[in-house]
Amino acid sequence: HGTTPYEIVRYLNHSNNVTLVTASIPVMTLAIEVFNGKIIFVGGEYEQDQKFTSGPLAEMILQQMKADKVFVAAGGISLKDGVSDYDLHGASISKKMIQRAENVIVLADSSKFGKTTFVNVCSLSEVSKVITDKNCSAQWIQKFEKYKVDLLITNNEDLLI
Repeated sequence: HGTTPYEIVRYLNHSNNVTLVTASIPVMTLAIEVFNGKIIFVGGEYEQDQKFTSGPLAEMILQQMKADKVFVAAGGISLKDGVSDYDLHGASISKKMIQRAENVIVLADSSKFGKTTFVNVCSLSEVSKVITDKNCSAQWIQKFEKYKVDLLITNNEDLLI
């Protein structure tokens, strides 16, 4: 869920043999238009405000899958609290996806660094890579290195809205 995972769909077409698994209705709708790979929509209880599915049914579906990569949008990233989100149900789905993935890729603009939002998603030690914007400070670059988190700085501001 969120605008960042929505935008990343546009960059997946160049990859071969990609299956996109999502609980986000906007992501699924965009993928239908621009993505050539297989799409799996995770059902469950519809969250009207955030436009995604969650709950026990969604978690049961995700438990049946294993992924190479999961892309998670962060509401905040801090050394103490790790990755956090604003929405309890969204964080629950992100946690389940993280449990079932080999690599956790967090999408967050640099304004999210040093912040903790409502609910924990995962610790920083569980994160493989952070994709962020060019305003990432030297201090945060060093912090990610210390935690052995790969960092990808993008010039594409639209990707991290």
